[in-house]
Amino acid sequence: MINFFYAFMILGLFKLLNLFWSDLKCLKVDERHSTFMMGVVSLMFFVSGRLLELMVVLFVFSYLLVKLKHNKWLTGLGDGDVTILSWVLGGLWFFGWYYIVIFMATYLLIFAYLNYFITKKEPLPATIPILIGFVIVSSAQSIGLPI
Repeated sequence: MINFFYAFMILGLFKLLNLFWSDLKCLKVDERHSTFMMGVVSLMFFVSGRLLELMVVLFVFSYLLVKLKHNKWLTGLGDGDVTILSWVLGGLWFFGWYYIVIFMATYLLIFAYLNYFITKKEPLPATIPILIGFVIVSSAQSIGLPI
């Protein structure tokens, strides 16, 4: 399973960097990269025989993220960000719930810091905390967090 982790993290990091750049450049997330990564996540679950689990997890995460997006206090979360978070959370679920806890804690702290303390008028793209949270999860694994 460790080969899946590194492949997912490397592919995910490059795709997140690309999405981050497109979000900063034109404030629009390219959905093709999220579709590719959703295929990578689906393949990981399929190969391990956990495809039904993936469908349930993605349904729950997508439902919760869409509900959160409609709240007024999460103004930086757009449709593309919901898609990105769906494959990130689905992929991290494959490896264990503790990776989701690390990611969400990092994401929420950085999101709150950027939106409420740095830019009070215009929110920054939500891909910034997603990318930083993804890097933190990768770093946590590299220092010895068990898989």
